[in-house]
Parts: sequence; C-alpha cells; structure tokens
Amino acid sequence: MIEYFLFPYQKKSLFPILRGLIKEQYQMSTLGFAGMDARTQTLLHAAFAAAVDRLQLDLELCPNANADFVVVDMDCLYGPLSWLQLSNSGRTVIGYTAASRSQTHFHLPRDFDDAVLDALLAELAILPKPSVIATTTPPRTTPAPPPVSNHFSQTSSVGLDSMTLAQWLASDRLRGLLRLGDEDDTHIILDMETGRYYGPPTLKPLIPLFEQALHLTDFQVLDEQSALDKAGAEQQLARLVWFATLLRGRGRLLPQHDKNAHYRLLKWFQTEREYPKHFRIASALLKAPATLPEIARMAMASEAEVADFLNACLAIGTVEPVQPMSESPSEPSRNGLLGGLRRH
Repeated sequence: MIEYFLFPYQKKSLFPILRGLIKEQYQMSTLGFAGMDARTQTLLHAAFAAAVDRLQLDLELCPNANADFVVVDMDCLYGPLSWLQLSNSGRTVIGYTAASRSQTHFHLPRDFDDAVLDALLAELAILPKPSVIATTTPPRTTPAPPPVSNHFSQTSSVGLDSMTLAQWLASDRLRGLLRLGDEDDTHIILDMETGRYYGPPTLKPLIPLFEQALHLTDFQVLDEQSALDKAGAEQQLARLVWFATLLRGRGRLLPQHDKNAHYRLLKWFQTEREYPKHFRIASALLKAPATLPEIARMAMASEAEVADFLNACLAIGTVEPVQPMSESPSEPSRNGLLGGLRRH
C-alpha cells in the first residue's frame, strides 16, 4: 500500500495531532457586512444572530467588513465596489441579491427564510460552539464500551448535529468503527481509534459524502470483524482531511491563510493521480518558498488550482507559510549559505 501522507510521528500518536490540525482549520469564524444601507444591515444582522443562536454556531458577527465572511448587498449602488475591494483583500464574500445567482463566493437570495439561511451557514462549514460540543460528547473514561444504541449522544438537536465530514472528524465525537454511506453504494469505513479508513482507492467518487450535511445517525456503528472482511483499501484518515479541504476552498485560499505569504513543502508525498497538476505544484513548492502566483507560474497551473492545493496541504501540515527574511542596509546579505541554513 502507498503511504499517501508521511508525518514525522509514530502511528499511535498520529490521529490526536491530526485532529488538532483539523481544528485549526475550523477555528471560530467571523461574519461582517458591507455595501448596504443601515436598515438592510440591521435586518440581516438580526437574521444571522437568530440563526447563530438557533444552531449554536461558533460565529461572531461584526459591524463592518473586517471578518472572514462578509455579506455584501449586490443590489445596492456601492455593493459591487465593496465586493471588488473585499475580493482583492482575500475576503470571502456572500452576495445578498434578488438575482438567481451571483458572482460572489456564496449567494444569499433576497427572499431567504430560516431554512435557506441555515443551509448557507452549513455551506460555510462553521463549527458549533465549543461548549455545545463538550456537553454533547460522550464520556471517554468509561470502563467498558457503551452499547451500540448509546454509542452517540442523542440529546442534541438536529441543527447542532448537522456538520460536514471534516467537521465531524475535528469534533472528537466519533468513536470506534463506523460506516458512512450506503453499503450497496459508495461508502467508507472510518476507524477512529487508529486514524485509518477503508474505501475506494480514488477520491472523486467520495465527493457526494463531502458535499452534504451529516448527522450522527449517518455514521453506522459496525462490528470490527464483519466490517473489515468486506472493507476496501486501507488509507490514512489524513487523506480524507486533505480532500475535504481541497474541495472547501473553491479556488481561493481559506480566510485564515495569508494570500501574500511564501509557502514551502515540508516533505514530499505521493500526489493523487486524479489531480495530475498537483505533481507540478508540489515540485515547484519543493524548490524554494514562493507566493501563490509564483507557484502557479512555475507549475503552469491556475492560481485557483494552487490555492486549493495549498489549503489541503496546510490542513494536514505538509505545507507551511514562510516569512521572507528582510534585509536592512546595516546588515550583510543573508541570501548565502547561512541564510539557506536558517530557512531550513
């Protein structure tokens, strides 16, 4: 079996470290407003505040555009200008418009209701509040495994338990051997104790599992022996995290990553054959730290493809941002051997 992702850790300690990396990608988010009149902002703020309270999301609402996600009134005179400015600064824009579609990253129709707003927030992949996760997580220090019927907490509401697959992996609420997907259709088996999964050798058939909101009841608890007898190829769970984050960015760096930073590949890993340009992108990253546009030019790939690749590799710790070393006139140049040693 090919090891798709290589970490400098022992296998037994891999998954706790991996879970921490996932959580960094899903830290508390912020949402602001721009390009709209005061009345519209007041109405939208109230609607989002009610949804955050209803779903108990870890989302802070801001009165301005200094946020991860920004709602822009595209039907207002200043809306399109605000959208252009925010896009250039790397913000993720939600277009509030009466039109059936928008050029922004996400779309909020003008006649939205609670269901539409809840679906939008689920699409933004925002985690529940930590206190909610803590109160609904089953205790970990039980002397014997709980019965199958009590394997998950059933006390929380449907809204709280609706998350993406990557968020479930980050939430520390899944236990044991679980199947996701219909047994007669495309599915995966998660082994949460070893940080492994079993399923198809390729990733693209799994896209439907990543695009839907999942509930606790979607994960079926399995008997170890009977499940593994029919399991697919064994893979590292990090591969699923990588793929989930690859899909999430939609061609743009996630808000927590600096679009002007230099990035480098920490260690070579086997790229996916389904994404042939990733080999060239990884090769460019291995040469020297570079910005997103520089990587795209060296790899002869689009900036959207590079952004998705960086998001995915940053999520599992195989790529890191590097601050360029500034030179002052009073100091000698550090571009020589010692400078190279300091960078590595």
